[in-house]
Amino acid sequence: MKDSILILSGGMDSVTMLYQFKEKIALALTFDYGSNHNHKEIPFAIYH
Repeated sequence: MKDSILILSGGMDSVTMLYQFKEKIALALTFDYGSNHNHKEIPFAIYH
């Protein structure tokens, strides 16, 4: 049952968590928090 929400930065830790718990995560949210690498992380955080 998908009953969890993940705040996804697009970095290695949150992407690993998304992969490990993909059967439980109903929604993953990402946002631009102003880091220099957001322009690279956010596109990788998009789940199709």
